[in-house]
Amino acid sequence: MNMLEKIEAQPAALSKAEQKVAGQILAAPQAAMHSSIATLARAAGVSEPTVNRFCHRLGARGFPDFKLQLAQSLVKGSNWVSRGVEQHDNV
Repeated sequence: MNMLEKIEAQPAALSKAEQKVAGQILAAPQAAMHSSIATLARAAGVSEPTVNRFCHRLGARGFPDFKLQLAQSLVKGSNWVSRGVEQHDNV
């Protein structure tokens, strides 16, 4: 299971603050991958320690390891779409 799948699979296991972090990452995984912990925390409206706890809860050793796993999720060709696809959307 890649990091994006882990984030999607655990919403009930996350605290409300950690859910904010998850939402921010799922909304823009590329931006999260290039963000600092301070930037991600500010964008999600949480503290830096909350982001670090979020990373540990998902099995990462810290924020740098989390970003590496997130990058691997994006590079492996995961069929990740950051917004809903509607039937009437064009190619």
